Amino acid sequence: YSMSTLIQSATQEAEYAAIHEYRFHFLQDQVKQLKLKKNDKVLDIGCYPPVLFDFLKEQEFDTYGIASSHEQLQDKNVKVLNIETDKFPWKDNTFELALLTEVIEHLPHNPLAPLKEMYRVLAPGGFLLITTPNAAKLHHRLKLLAGRSTSFPVEQMMQVSPEDNSIYHLHN
Repeated sequence: YSMSTLIQSATQEAEYAAIHEYRFHFLQDQVKQLKLKKNDKVLDIGCYPPVLFDFLKEQEFDTYGIASSHEQLQDKNVKVLNIETDKFPWKDNTFELALLTEVIEHLPHNPLAPLKEMYRVLAPGGFLLITTPNAAKLHHRLKLLAGRSTSFPVEQMMQVSPEDNSIYHLHN
């Protein structure tokens, strides 16, 4: 990567983290309430940008992640795969916690296969924490009242392709 690409990427990550600061604090509080033990195994599915991933490591969990091919994270414990088509590379009953935060709405296909994989790698009594944006939030309702769509513009939808993974940038 060139220096300008790295700076742009870091700036975009910082902007995303600032916009979603409330959500990240909420998720951190939810994880703390689970009272997991130090060195428990945790899986962050969709761990980019690494705000939550880094928090989990700071809590001294044995932290692993899944990143997509279009949002990669360089860490020895992060695997790049497509959760809709690839089998998770961990044994059954590996993790005490799996997180799928703000990811499920990006899946263009039935989420049952990745949910089954998450269940498979969760230890008995383990936790699965899933979040997704609120489609009925006030901002969206105001757009609807003004006669505007809350979805991506049709022009943008026409530019995506399953072959280049751009389809995963949309909310489905």
